[in-house]
Amino acid sequence: MSLQDIELLTKNTEVWHRLMSGKISIEEAKKEFEDNNSIFVSKTEKGKKRTAKKRTTKKTKKTKKSKEE
Repeated sequence: MSLQDIELLTKNTEVWHRLMSGKISIEEAKKEFEDNNSIFVSKTEKGKKRTAKKRTTKKTKKTKKSKEE
């Protein structure tokens, strides 16, 4: 579960609490759920745009060991 998933779950849980306790109406809850979802979608879109840095391998010269006589 990603950090964004946890944030969305927390926000939606708070909305459910207020709805069940009668502090907000169903219409208000629906609007908040949609707002939370749109924020979540925009955050995930930003995350997808990031590309991982490509690792480059360093080229090293191999040294030849001389034979000791």
